Order: sequence, then structure tokens, then C-alpha cells
Amino acid sequence: QEDLAASMTITNDLSCITASDATLSVLPSGGYGDYDIYLYACDPLSPDCETVELIDSINSIVSCPVLGNDCDTYDFNNLSSGQYYVSIVDSLGCVRYSNVESVFPPFPIELNYDVSDYNGFGVSCNGGSDGSINLTVSGGSGNYSYNWFQNTVQLITTLEPDLLNIEAGLYSV
Repeated sequence: QEDLAASMTITNDLSCITASDATLSVLPSGGYGDYDIYLYACDPLSPDCETVELIDSINSIVSCPVLGNDCDTYDFNNLSSGQYYVSIVDSLGCVRYSNVESVFPPFPIELNYDVSDYNGFGVSCNGGSDGSINLTVSGGSGNYSYNWFQNTVQLITTLEPDLLNIEAGLYSV
């Protein structure tokens, strides 16, 4: 029989800094019989860990087939940013602790912009509507959508970062 083991992978990253929507997938293998899998927010083997916080558990999982057949992965959902530890216990009580897996928040969203420049003005002439704002966005996760405002009135919601053919005015996104 193969040695008891577990591998972990973050299969769904956090959607934003304050979210709790990451997924940690655990792939158990080896050992004897069924598995119990435990998720911890603290290394259960560390003397610095005064209280072992059990976050979740999946019990009585049917063991993986032998001889290299594929095993199923088991997911711990709705995780926030932090470090996670997994222990797996087989039906004989053998325990294997996995390496730490970290869930990182996405980088903060950063905006940079360039405004059209007609000799120091945003449009070519008084009353013109040939101005533009070219926006560059980085950080966060997933796709962006943009809510453009002129003064306090919403102009448009778009998937495009640039605002084209605009008149002089105060714009925000």
C-alpha cells in the first residue's frame, strides 16, 4: 500500500481583498480505507500555535482506487486570505500533514490616466467634444467594468476603459 499523502491547490482565487470566496482543493492518496480531511488556520504541529483552529472537515471519504487510478479532489470553499493547513487521517488512524497553502488577496486596483491635450486644454475649442481620457487599470482580479460620471451624473457603464469624444468637464470613474 502507498504511503498516506495529500496535495493541496488553490483552485479558485479571491475575487477581491475583502472576499471570502477562495477554494482549496485537496487530493488524498495512499493509506488504508476511507479518509477524514481536516482544514486548519494554524499549523497543528507548531508549538507556537496555542489553539488549533479547525475550520472545516470532510469525513468518511471513500478511499482512492489503488494502482494509480485517479482520485477525486475535495474542496474547502469560502476561504478568506490566510494560510491553511490540512491533515488527512486514514481508517487505521495514520495521519499525514500537508504543507502550508496560502490564499493571497489580489493586488489593490490602481488607476492611471492620460487626458487629451490641446495646448493645455482637454478639447480643441470652446464647445468641442473631441476630448478623451485613456485609462489604464491594474490589480484586482477578473474583468473590469467602468462607471463613468460627469460631475455627479452617471454617463455610461462600459467594459472599455477609455472615454472618447467628450466635452470639457469634470469626469470620474
